Order: sequence, then structure tokens, then C-alpha cells
Amino acid sequence: MNLPVTDTEHHLRDGDSVVSRTDIRGIITYVNTTFCEISGYSREELIGRPHNIMRHPDMPAAVFADLWATLKAGKAWKGLIKNRCKDGGFYWVEANANPIIADDEVVGYMSLRTRPTAEQVRRAQRAYSDLRDASRHHRWRLRRGRCVRSGWSGCTERTWCPHSNWA
Repeated sequence: MNLPVTDTEHHLRDGDSVVSRTDIRGIITYVNTTFCEISGYSREELIGRPHNIMRHPDMPAAVFADLWATLKAGKAWKGLIKNRCKDGGFYWVEANANPIIADDEVVGYMSLRTRPTAEQVRRAQRAYSDLRDASRHHRWRLRRGRCVRSGWSGCTERTWCPHSNWA
């Protein structure tokens, strides 16, 4: 659990992109300047460290399980992430993560993150609250970053979710 946390929200500027690369174990090998600016960490503090140092305790474990299962299957993942800043604050991003393939083998992962809309964040907060709540988490399944209903309703309503269409 990455602590401390505060209620201070930081926002990416419109048009800014946060970029990082990791090896296959999730160890950071590259970050762009925007990543350093929004997170509050220096490049030297990030390179060689596990990417999960950014993980905010509000994020459900199911989101990261889905992210890693998707990436390890060689597929792209897209979803909303609440990251923790060095100062304990936080910022939301719409993350697009992809495997990096060389010679038909996954050699790492690249993620491009942009500023989500306020509505996307509201939907994600509601869905993630359900995923964290033991009495409600069974209502949803994550599939490549998208939340779908569990059970029969999920079969008939594949695209409905509090944050199914991030845009």
C-alpha cells in the first residue's frame, strides 16, 4: 500500500501525454518529462523502480489483475487509473497500455496516458467503488479495461457499465 495519501488532486493539462516503458516485470525503463511533472518524482527516482509505486490505494486490485492478464496475453489494455503522486496527492489518467514485441516475443510494455473527462472519472469512481466493496464486487467483471456486468445481464448488456465507454 503506497502511503501517505491526501485529497489533493493534480490534473494533466489538455493535450499532455504521460509516457512510460517497463520491462516484462513492470520495472520502469523510460518516462517522459510529463510523467515526472505530474507524479512529482524525478526521472532518477523512477527508472529501475517497479511501476506500482504509482498505485493509489483507492484502485481495486481487480483492475491491475485485468491489466496484467491482458498484457501478458499480448493484447492492448485501455482503462482509467487513479495514480498516487510522490506528495500523496493523486491524478486520473486514461491509460493505453501495449506489449512491446521484438522477434515475436514480448520484451516490455509501453503506456500512453492522457487526461480523462470529468464524466469518465465519475463513472470510474462508481464502478471502482463497487469492485472494492465485497458485497458488490460480484456485479462486475473486467475485460481488457472495460467493466461488464456479471451473469446473464452481462451477456445481454455487454456494453453497459458505469464506465463502459470512457469517451
